[in-house]
Amino acid sequence: MASTLSAAIGRNGYYIACAWTLVAAGHGSASVATLLAIVSVVELIASPLAGVAADRFDRRRMNVVADIGRFAIMVATAFSLLYMEVFATLCASAVLFSICDRAALTASQAMIPLMTRGADPVTSNSSVFFVMQIGSLGAALIS
Repeated sequence: MASTLSAAIGRNGYYIACAWTLVAAGHGSASVATLLAIVSVVELIASPLAGVAADRFDRRRMNVVADIGRFAIMVATAFSLLYMEVFATLCASAVLFSICDRAALTASQAMIPLMTRGADPVTSNSSVFFVMQIGSLGAALIS
């Protein structure tokens, strides 16, 4: 649950920070819409591939590697923004972040039945998604 909460805060905080950065740099709301469209397309393509990977590889390792990837991308993006054009940097970052994000989300959701042995699967899934939504709200409040 702690992993789900922190991942939701980080994921949504990243997207809020990207949107804020684009608008603050003078790119306007159209750039935010473009960025979110890119994220949506990448997630649409990456989701089935992440599902196949979660079925074939160790889900825990996949989740850890994807989380490390998300962290590395956020750090690299922060440093890149100092030297590169904001819109292009954030679009490239969003593509890479979305791929890692889909892998991490898919792996963590695929682990729910393994982590909640003996518990009611409906209650377990509901609890995980409730915590995820609290994390999303937390990211919005922090930002």
